[in-house]
Formats: sequence, C-alpha cells, structure tokens
Amino acid sequence: MFGCLKKQKSSNIAISNIGRESQVKRRFLISSIVYYNGGVIDKEVFASVVDLVSNKFGMTFDEFSYCYMAPPKTPRSSCRFIGKNGKFSKLRLRRFYESMTDLAAENGSISFGFTKYIDGWYWKSIDIEYIIWFDPDPGPNPNSGLFTVELSDKSVESISLTKLVHEIIGLLKNNGLNCYYGITVRMADFELPSAYLQGGFTEWTTPEQKMLIRVLNDNKEHLDERLWDISWGNIINRKHFVDEHTVEYLIKVLGKDNVIMLGDDVVWFNLKEDVRKFDKERSKTRIKLLKYFDSKLALPKEEHNN
Repeated sequence: MFGCLKKQKSSNIAISNIGRESQVKRRFLISSIVYYNGGVIDKEVFASVVDLVSNKFGMTFDEFSYCYMAPPKTPRSSCRFIGKNGKFSKLRLRRFYESMTDLAAENGSISFGFTKYIDGWYWKSIDIEYIIWFDPDPGPNPNSGLFTVELSDKSVESISLTKLVHEIIGLLKNNGLNCYYGITVRMADFELPSAYLQGGFTEWTTPEQKMLIRVLNDNKEHLDERLWDISWGNIINRKHFVDEHTVEYLIKVLGKDNVIMLGDDVVWFNLKEDVRKFDKERSKTRIKLLKYFDSKLALPKEEHNN
C-alpha cells in the first residue's frame, strides 16, 4: 500500500519537520483494517467496489493507485515492485479493469486503492481525507487478504465508517471472500494509522505502540483466533468467542445498537463513545472488555490493562 502512495509533491522539507507541523495541526484519521479469506480480488469485485463507494456513498477521489510484484526478468534477478498511480478517472479505471485478468495471470495478486487528499495537500502519506485500499496478499497467511478504510475526523461527519465497512464486508461475502478479523483505531495523521495497523511504525511511534506492533507481527497468522487488541471498533469470529454467551455479553455492555452480526459467525462491535472522542487509554469499557477477552488476547498479560 505505502509503496504506491509514498510520493510527495516536494522533497525539500525534512521528514522530521512533518511530524512537528502535523502535531500542531492535530489532524486525526480513523482507520479500519479487515482481514478476509478467499483469495484474489477479481475484476467483477473491483467493479462492484467502485460502484459502491462512488454511487452509494457518493465518495469522490483524487487518485487511483495499484501495485504488484513482477517476476524477475532473468534467472539471476529479483522480483520487481511495480507501483502506478494517477488521476482518478473513468478512463483509468476502465483500463485497469480491462487489464486486471492479464496482470494477475502474469504477476499474481494486485493491490489497489482510491485516495482523496485534503485541500492544499503536501505529503500523500499524511494529508489524507479518506482512502480505501485492498491488498489481496499481505502475508503471512496464504489465501488471505485485507482491506483498509481510512477517514478523517471531518469525513466521518458525512460518511458512516461503520456502514461503509459493513457494506464492503457484505460485498466480499457475496463473492466468496469471508472476513474473519478487524479493528478500528483513531490516531494522529503523522502516526500513519494504516501503516500501524499493518505492523509498520514511524519515528513518532510510542513505546507502547511499538510493543503492540511487535505483538501484531508475531501473531498475524493467528488473527483468525487471537485478538490483537481491543479498540473503538472490532470484528471477531466464533473462534474469538469466550463462550456461547459472548454476543449476549457484548450487547449487555455496549447496547444492541453497537453489536452487529455480519454473518452467522462474524460480529462487529464498537464502544459507545463517539469515535472522534475515543481515548484508548482512558476508556473504562475497553479495559472491561480486555479483561473479558483475556484468554483470547495475543497481548502479553501485563499489558491487558494498558
């Protein structure tokens, strides 16, 4: 994802200045990552995703990007990372749609995404209004992919994050791609929440976040049955249940409006507070849920109350 989007308008400003400038602005991004089983996104799913976000949710984008690992040109050379991006347009989307089958046959899985930047943007990795990204082969699980939805605090005033995530999950399910785990966080833009959710970090990553990143990277292949953390929004499957009463417990603690069945075995639940005001460290409900899911957490036990 980030290889396709790392290009910036200018390289004259040192990266360290970005953090200080962004900390003053304190823009926040709400990022949701969802893992699914089922394999590669085909051209029909791609077309359905474009129709969903553009027509049903009325989202407009500045850029369309895609990337893949091309096979080596010679027996002694290495695989090549190919990343392409350009203006979001019907022509560009149609050309990609028409070439998807051949690209996949030659190179395997193809990652793609759509991005809207803030007015006067400077850094593509930070100045995001919203982004939707699909990575059909993030590793380490074979035949497992992920998608990311990231919205600014401003965007969630007009676009429902939960409805958008749920609609994409339903679309994937209808095409045989079943989601099994997800988590939604709210972080400052310069902390690169999408990178954080995939196990990456920056020079502004806190010691606690680095610990969580290590836990994530050590447990990615077990996310179908282990919880990385509890945050504002969470997607779990039956393997994450503590017992047969888990859904009833969540409804009791969070209220029925905040617990949604996304299938027979998949549940979305979010904390009661407004996501734009969510404070992970001060949330008593989060601590309560950490204790309840104690036996299912990948987190070290000494971190369960942090």
